[in-house]
Amino acid sequence: MELGYNLTLKQEQKLKMTPELRQAIELLQFTSLELDEYLEDQIEKNPLLEMEELKDNQENVEEQSKENEEIDWEEVIENYDDISYKPQNEKDEKEYTYENFVSYSPSLKEHLLVQIKLIFTDEKDIEIGEILVDYVDENGYFKGEMGEIGQEFNLEEEDIENVLNRIQTLDPVGVGARDLKECLIIQLKEKKIKKPSIYKVIENHLEDIAKNRLQNI
Repeated sequence: MELGYNLTLKQEQKLKMTPELRQAIELLQFTSLELDEYLEDQIEKNPLLEMEELKDNQENVEEQSKENEEIDWEEVIENYDDISYKPQNEKDEKEYTYENFVSYSPSLKEHLLVQIKLIFTDEKDIEIGEILVDYVDENGYFKGEMGEIGQEFNLEEEDIENVLNRIQTLDPVGVGARDLKECLIIQLKEKKIKKPSIYKVIENHLEDIAKNRLQNI
């Protein structure tokens, strides 16, 4: 058996029994009568203490009690219960918390736009890329028509196709494909898989795979 020394950092909380704490504990156990007697005894022993200070404290307590009586505690309880209490913020006030920042995740379009501005250097390509991203649905498929986009934005179809081909190589690879077949082929090329039989299956037998018609393949 091997013996060794380890240096560890351990945080502990301990309650230290000071003379002041002992005295406070003793005072808390007094009844009202015992407390009055104790105070009178201390005033007699210590000439620097005056009863007037005690009266001031009592007046402050009485004032505080009156203020508490003016509070509509029934209304407070209705607004805040012990189980489901949450601070009520103003509607227009934005709450910035650690959880909000951690839990936030960009949408697919936001993710693509960031990559487009990093990958493309030509301003025209960036502009085309931003246009094409608007035609990508929530599943990542491109739903636009090249001819219609070219006419609407006065762009050449060849330029649109070139930019779309580059978008399809962004993360996630295959995004912007027109259908599942094109998406899978893009991913195969990205992985540098060149086996012809795999491409044949994707090109001709995706429906057979979906319906488990393996004999046809």
